[in-house]
Parts: sequence; C-alpha cells; structure tokens
Amino acid sequence: MAGEVAQVTCGSGTRLHDLGEPLWQSGLSLLNQGDIDAQTLAGAIATGTHGTGPEFGCLATQVVGFRLVTASGEILECDERHHSALFEAGRVACGALGVISQVTLQCCPAYHLHERTTAADLEECLSRSEEFAAAHRHCEFFCFPYADQALVKTLDDTPETSPLNTSSDQREDLLFRIASFVVEQLPGVNDWLQQMAMRTYSTRERRDRAYRVFPSQRSVIFNEMEYEVPVEAGPDCFRELLATVRRNRLHLFFPLEYRRVRADNLWLSPFYQRDSVSISVHEVARRPYAPTFRLLEPIFWKYEGRPHWGKLHCLSARELQRLYPRWKDFQELRREWDPQGKFLNDGLRKLFVG
Repeated sequence: MAGEVAQVTCGSGTRLHDLGEPLWQSGLSLLNQGDIDAQTLAGAIATGTHGTGPEFGCLATQVVGFRLVTASGEILECDERHHSALFEAGRVACGALGVISQVTLQCCPAYHLHERTTAADLEECLSRSEEFAAAHRHCEFFCFPYADQALVKTLDDTPETSPLNTSSDQREDLLFRIASFVVEQLPGVNDWLQQMAMRTYSTRERRDRAYRVFPSQRSVIFNEMEYEVPVEAGPDCFRELLATVRRNRLHLFFPLEYRRVRADNLWLSPFYQRDSVSISVHEVARRPYAPTFRLLEPIFWKYEGRPHWGKLHCLSARELQRLYPRWKDFQELRREWDPQGKFLNDGLRKLFVG
C-alpha cells in the first residue's frame, strides 16, 4: 500500500473475494465491484468486468498501473507516465498484449453499504431509469420477461455499521433453482409463476461491509449474453428485447438485467467514451441458449451495442472494428509487441484477426 494515496499492489491471479478482508484490515475498500467476486483480478480487468453506478466505470478504471510480460519476455511497468499507450490499451485487452503479472489499484477508505431490493412497476423503472440511477450510489433492476414488475436493487453508503439482513441469498437461490426446474418440465406455468413471484415479493435489505454486500449468491449455472448500449438507447433496447421474447413465446425464466456504467477512455472498453447501459440476457445452462441469443442479439446491434468481452456473442473482428474508434491503434500496438501472435488463441484470433 502506498500511504496516503490508498493504492494497493497485488498479484494478478488474486481472486476478487480474497481482496475484501485484507483491504478492510488496512482501512480500505475497492471503489466498486460487481455481484460476482470469484474472478481473478487480471481476468476481470481484461474483459471490462463492471458493477453499477453512473459515477463508476468498469473495474479496469481503478487500475493505476500494472506489470506486463511481453511476447519477447521483456518485463514492463506500465502507467500514465511509462508505456502510456500500453497502459491505456492494456487494461481491457483480453490478454492479447501480454501477461499482466501484477496490478496496482486505486482504492478508497473502507465503507459500509445498505442494500435494498424491492418490486416496482417495470415501465416506471425504464422511463425513470436515469432518475433512479442518480439518486443512489448503485442502482440496477431485474425483470422476469413475463412480469410487469421489476426487482430494483439499490446500494448506498451508510454510517450504520451493525449488520442487517432481511434476505437470504441461499433460500432465494434454492427457490429459484426449484422454480426454473418446474418451468423446464411444465412450460405452461412460466408466465403465471413469474407474475406470482413479483406480486408476492417483499422488500429485502442488507447492511454490512461493502465487500460483503456487493456479491450475490449464484448457484444456478447459466449462459449469458451481455451488451453495452448508449445510455439514451437503454430503455428502448430493453423494451424491444422484452417484446421479442413475449411475441415469440420464449421459455425464458431468468430475469433480464439492466445496469448503468460510466464512460471511460480505455481503447477496447465497451464503455469507451460513452455512458452506457449494460443489458444482460441469461439462459439456464442445461437448456440450449443459441436459438434465443441468435434471435435477440441483432436487437443489440440495432442500438449500437458493444458486447461484453467475457460473455457470449457472435461478433468477429470485421464487426467489432466498426464499434471501437481506437481499434486500428490497438491492432498496431498488438502487432508491435506481439508480431508472431504468441498470445492469440483461437478465440482471440477470431476477435482480433477475423
């Protein structure tokens, strides 16, 4: 830790869930994180993983420096003053520029969060999404495709330090697993079950150290497609996705997710130079996801969506180059530092070569 500036340096293979307690013992917290904390730090940074909030960018924006092992074996210290191009491009690069072995993060004083989850009218959530986002440190909502209400989750700083928990992630996760299995066996109850779940939902609250409140229990294995669309297009994109699901009678039981993320200047960040709405579509892992994702993905393209690098999508270099103003600069930098393509596996070759 670098004293007053609250910067912490750690190994890139550190799991996010292993950071919380040591930081807390030093009087620090991460500025923001998502609701999954099982990822390695390097993996979360490389793919543009994010949380929520109009004042917060993706996790990579908290990086103030990193150590990079290049294709030639050279070890570089990258930050705003040293190898600045690699620093800007390399924070979200899917590992294509080299191996990040060490990361320095900008942290903040330790804080507590109060989480509140309640049901609200779906159309009100969409029409007032920016108002809701501005009123809270973090705000997102989830919508079952065949329900007219959404679950709104807000997280705010609180001076209260005593733990509070009126929800049970484990219990709710178990109920969700049971319900998704029932819907799979009896598709005809899907609409009714989703609507009933919303009508009977009671407000849940949690309060604790920030690193304990951010994560959510997730034991139902699923496939996910996520796109980041310009903030002004978010509500209409979400409405069209829902209308398409309903019109085609898709048997989706997972909620669609709507989150707000701040713009940044990282060359291949999905949030590059535009405030964005992150919209996610999920399908239970034991069900085929491709037909549903193929049907819905063109809607994201219509609204100039950029795919999350760590989730499912079908775009290749030809389509991706049109979405990123610094695409050509990134490719030139990649070829300069890895001329033989040592860091290009089959997946990255599709993304960056075509």
